[in-house]
Amino acid sequence: MSDYLSSPVLMNGAVGILLLCWAFNLVFTSVMNVRREKENARAPISRIETDITDLRTELDALKRRVDAHDDDVSDLHAGQSAMCRGVQALLEHELHNGNEDEMKAASEGIGKWLRNR
Repeated sequence: MSDYLSSPVLMNGAVGILLLCWAFNLVFTSVMNVRREKENARAPISRIETDITDLRTELDALKRRVDAHDDDVSDLHAGQSAMCRGVQALLEHELHNGNEDEMKAASEGIGKWLRNR
């Protein structure tokens, strides 16, 4: 038993443990370096993907604004059409000595547009 605890055996054991630690450290460091290189290679792609996401968000906001303006334009067009029908009904009323149905329909159209705003 004393042969196993002699100085050369302990020294060889310590060297073996140090070699195992060195090998583990070498493999671990290599794996970490490979991962870091992959991340560095992917970094420009990640920045571009982030920029694309930001641009899509901005475009969606702009599309909603344009759609809102389209709705406003449609509403204004409907109102102006109602006003034109009203003015036309007034003119025809004056020219033809009154058509009460046309006047009432024009007035209701204008009123409906004004209430729905």
